[in-house]
Amino acid sequence: MTATQSAALVEAAGTHNEVLAPSAPQPAPMVSIVDLHKQYRTADGDVHAVRGISFDIARGEFVTLLGPSGCGKTTILRSVAGLETPTSGEIAIGGRPVYSSNRRIRLTPAQRQIGMVFQSYAIWPHMSVFDNVAYPLRRRKLRKAEIIARTTEVLEMLGLDHAAQRPATKLSGGQQQRVAVARALVSRSELILFDEPLSNLDAKLRKEVRQEIRDLQQRLGITVLYVTHDQEEAMAVSDRILVLESGEIKDQGAPTRVYSRPADVFAANFVGESETLPGTVVDADDDHWLVQTGIGQLHVARHPHDTVRVSESVVLTVRPEHLQLREAASDTPVPAIAGSVRSASFLGPFAELVVELESGHLVTARVTGGAGAALGSRVHVRIEPHHVVLHPDRSPAGHDTQ
Repeated sequence: MTATQSAALVEAAGTHNEVLAPSAPQPAPMVSIVDLHKQYRTADGDVHAVRGISFDIARGEFVTLLGPSGCGKTTILRSVAGLETPTSGEIAIGGRPVYSSNRRIRLTPAQRQIGMVFQSYAIWPHMSVFDNVAYPLRRRKLRKAEIIARTTEVLEMLGLDHAAQRPATKLSGGQQQRVAVARALVSRSELILFDEPLSNLDAKLRKEVRQEIRDLQQRLGITVLYVTHDQEEAMAVSDRILVLESGEIKDQGAPTRVYSRPADVFAANFVGESETLPGTVVDADDDHWLVQTGIGQLHVARHPHDTVRVSESVVLTVRPEHLQLREAASDTPVPAIAGSVRSASFLGPFAELVVELESGHLVTARVTGGAGAALGSRVHVRIEPHHVVLHPDRSPAGHDTQ
């Protein structure tokens, strides 16, 4: 990113929908993206980085774009900011079109009136903390008294008032990131974009600063579009997560829903960890599917959105913490699968045990309360039907039931 682009965005830091009664107009979302595409030409051919993405962000909502490197999340953010020109599509901010390929609209970053926090902080080394934060207000030629008042207000809000006259580069990494956040807030923009803002901080500081960002967003009611590859970070701060892969949205929803009932296998494996079990539906009743897998037959609770039928290939996902280990098979409707502990890792709040089942399959269980079972000990694995998520097998040729 060039210094000119950074300055343009700093200067630009300016200025789920409820169902309303039929007679009341529905407020425009803060951000609206419709059928957004972005293609790059490379020596190896065209790269389709963003593939027809569409979503809205409500006013006051905290939305995170989550995905691995190369999934398109930063390209989307930069398109909203005006730093990237999409190939086609529509973007509106606060109900005002800022980009339209059909209408040939493309507003500059300064015209979009947004704030942005960069991964690299974009701190000016020759300026004090105060001057870094006040910079966008001075560019707008506000009165000196207003600049002092607004800059002082946000410095106090971020706990930086004591360092106002210090060189910004003499601060710690966490403090420099707070300076970047303060600069994005000082112009009172209604929309702030965060591009991997915590990736340069250590684990403890990441937790502290992400909570500060979330607290400020809720207190001020601002709208946030946030980009990260860190699943824990996304779940901690977001009202809604969009999981992206190869330029497409694979899942979106509240963090609890995305974690507990991921929409597809990619989302299940990227957001947290999952055991993945291919299988075939062999029977069903009003409440459950019966699925034949490589580790045996499993009961899966039916869900209103299930779209499979008996005899179809499926993929089951289950979280490691939902694999229950027992020393003996219990007399319950849920069958237990025998196995033995092959390895154990003590990780503080929990232990992870790798269990080799009688089928030869290895599964990982996460248990609390000590180091778990001893190596080589016999255990029985139980999986409650409501903890298993069933996905249609979307591979081209299905799979061979193991």
